[in-house]
Amino acid sequence: MRCLQLDFSSPEFEETGFAIQIRLGYLLSDMMNVVGSTSVIMTIENVVRNQPLPKKAKNIYNSQLCNPDMRAYLENYFDLQKQLKSLKHPNNIVFLNFKKIEKSLELMIDEWMYDLEIRTHRHGFAGLDNLFKRDVFEVHNIGGIPGVETESHVAAWDVLYNEFPVKARKNSIWLMPTDFYHENYFETLVATSIDMIEEGVPYLIRCFNFPNMNSLTPTQLASVKTQLSLSIQSFKKACDEWATLCYKSNGREYFLNQLMPTLPELSAAIDDNPVLNHVKSIQELQCNIIIYMGEVSPMIIWKFYKENKVITEEEFNMFESIYGTRDNFTFPIMLFTNEYSGFELGKGEFDEIEEKGIEEEDIVAVKKTYQCGLTNKLYKNEKGSMQLLCSKSATDGCTYGV
Repeated sequence: MRCLQLDFSSPEFEETGFAIQIRLGYLLSDMMNVVGSTSVIMTIENVVRNQPLPKKAKNIYNSQLCNPDMRAYLENYFDLQKQLKSLKHPNNIVFLNFKKIEKSLELMIDEWMYDLEIRTHRHGFAGLDNLFKRDVFEVHNIGGIPGVETESHVAAWDVLYNEFPVKARKNSIWLMPTDFYHENYFETLVATSIDMIEEGVPYLIRCFNFPNMNSLTPTQLASVKTQLSLSIQSFKKACDEWATLCYKSNGREYFLNQLMPTLPELSAAIDDNPVLNHVKSIQELQCNIIIYMGEVSPMIIWKFYKENKVITEEEFNMFESIYGTRDNFTFPIMLFTNEYSGFELGKGEFDEIEEKGIEEEDIVAVKKTYQCGLTNKLYKNEKGSMQLLCSKSATDGCTYGV
């Protein structure tokens, strides 16, 4: 069983959700591939920490994590570098001023790295790079030349046409966030129960639950993976065959007749695992992740990544033009949601946040509004205390990321 996550940085998509997807994909699969912005989150700290300043500055500038303020400061630094190099014999004043700027930049980068470390812990990425292992868990950045896979980069075009990464080619289950199930991408009926499934209709069926794993250390994750591996072999084998058939546009019958019967064994293995049972016993972490599995058209996937700027409009149009000339195929997916957000087709624009029961005059009085990274619900700081506006019970120390 192989899993693939192609992700991106966007205000509408919580990084916490991507971290949960990576963790579950790692636990269940034989091979986990991650391509996109979270690969940078997991690796950049170790990559740049001990580099000389010029190289460190260049790597941060080229990363998807570089914020506008940092980018502007780095651009100024690069300009001063060029000016200094253009001077054959810079006087002491110029040289000392440049050294002061370098010192300021070092301090700014240290602060940026500290904020990044907090961010990786808060969203659940801390230490995941310790799990990287060839043929088990690999990461790539988006970029490079189409048709060429390097150790660190792969083009989004190739990922979306199932050509690269090589170890994910035409046999991986795609891990997708809750907001993928939105009318912006799904323009047709979706079967959400077994009795609705029919030929030519995309389907997303609730399959199993998993406790929140973002509190687990890398060592604990590796331990759970080992503990689960022997008892879920039939599920993994069925997933592997189902994914292969989906890429031949023929996964529906196998999903119903072969994959679905393996789910009780998978659920029993999850329920019997001692580490996961300990997680369930922690009050602050009691929020189940719900996994839907299904099969969707490439056009739905491609539109999702076009709308979220992973591919350009021109690339999407090229996908459309060649779609009808190639053999039919579908994408096998696992879609992640949770017991608080539910599972309904999203509607409207993502920036239109509607909270039932909250009047406009109430919002005006709020000094600061936070968003829970797990439930995607808002809670606010009012009169010095945290008041939750979602059904999750939590305090100031919300462990899900805000």
